[in-house]
Amino acid sequence: MKILLVHNDYGKYSGEEVVVDRMASMLTEHGFQVVQLRMSTTNSRESLVGKIHGFIAGLYSSHGIKTMRETLKRERPDVVNVHNLYPFISPAALFECKKARIPVVMTIHNFRLICPTGLFMRNGKPCELC
Repeated sequence: MKILLVHNDYGKYSGEEVVVDRMASMLTEHGFQVVQLRMSTTNSRESLVGKIHGFIAGLYSSHGIKTMRETLKRERPDVVNVHNLYPFISPAALFECKKARIPVVMTIHNFRLICPTGLFMRNGKPCELC
């Protein structure tokens, strides 16, 4: 079975990156074929233009969609395991999996799909506004 792991790195090695790396190793050790689609936010937060690009791409990333489409076509995975889509892959890329009829499993590390901060926190306190 071929598994595509999808993750947008945060630019610094964090817990999510550790999970993706360890999962890739574990799956490979157990005989699965693992390929990865990874993008990174490295350097994108350093300028206003980078921040704006990240915000827009988080809503709809044509580059992320194209990269997903090309990766699916090239690798032909049996299943896609998504870890983090923000900001440069974007949830819109999941439509490419649907078009290709490839099942998607999402490993949720935070609440970013329903909360802009991903933490349900505002000013150091739990936030339930949205």
